[in-house]
Amino acid sequence: MKKAKKRKAKRQTRGSPTWPPGAWKPKRRGAIYCSPACGANCTWAEHQWAKREAKVLAKHLGKGWEPRVWENMRWFWKVVSPCDRIKVHPTYDRRADSAIDMLASLVPVSYLAFLGTPDSAGGKWSASGDTPGAAIRNVVAKAIADLAEIQASIGGLEEWQE
Repeated sequence: MKKAKKRKAKRQTRGSPTWPPGAWKPKRRGAIYCSPACGANCTWAEHQWAKREAKVLAKHLGKGWEPRVWENMRWFWKVVSPCDRIKVHPTYDRRADSAIDMLASLVPVSYLAFLGTPDSAGGKWSASGDTPGAAIRNVVAKAIADLAEIQASIGGLEEWQE
């Protein structure tokens, strides 16, 4: 008898489908500017607004701050410090019950800063503030407080080091 050939099982990716090349590259279709894999019908106007807001904040924070814009069911933005360790995101009140609320939702209600290693998506520390500067000061203060606690905890343990 002939042995049946074993068919290789196709490898499946758990948790997320495998997307074809270019599936996450936004495409312009009239007022829509959205990646085929997103499918949320993100708009060109929202993309331009996010780019403009990010550039304004980057310029406000000073030389070397870089604006970043990305899509994930809508357009988001942040600014990244020259050292790539601090990321500042705006937070909005998205409860728009009226046209006035909708306009107000375009103005950040606060900012969230992350502090971590370069090239990290966020950071080990996070803190918010009413202004970008306050958020940055708060996240740095949080990291400094943690460092002081760590130093107090390991003080006197030099004998255990090799």
